[in-house]
Amino acid sequence: MPDILVKKATSDDLDQILTLFEQTIYAINKADYSPEQLRAWTSSVSKKNRWRKKIEEQQFLLAFVEEELAGFSSVTIDGYLDFLFVSKHHQRQGIATTLYKALEQHARSHKMQELTTDASITARPFFERQGFVLVQEQQVIIDGIALTNFKMKKKLA
Repeated sequence: MPDILVKKATSDDLDQILTLFEQTIYAINKADYSPEQLRAWTSSVSKKNRWRKKIEEQQFLLAFVEEELAGFSSVTIDGYLDFLFVSKHHQRQGIATTLYKALEQHARSHKMQELTTDASITARPFFERQGFVLVQEQQVIIDGIALTNFKMKKKLA
């Protein structure tokens, strides 16, 4: 496993975050979603102010391997795990687990009782390995395109 440096994101990191987000979805999630679904999912990269707000308001973490952005993750103050993405170049190297453990530690230190997320088809097995359970399958509509994901939760207390 590589040495992984985790640090808090700032708005200066936004362009790198958006590039990783888009590249990861097109490279990794293409096995589970259609080209139209991938386009809809990545359409949020144009909403930079919305992303800046998430970086400022959430516990938003970056993972670096040899000074290269390898992944990012975030959790809201009420325990919603909003993002967990790993670069197509750093899959299966422990990046997601490292980021997740840092977020869970943050949640526990802030006395959160539970974590929730909306996991993609691709990410669902990872979250199940972390102890999340399925609440329900759901269809999310983005730009008129339906994407399947899974509402999941994990009790912390």
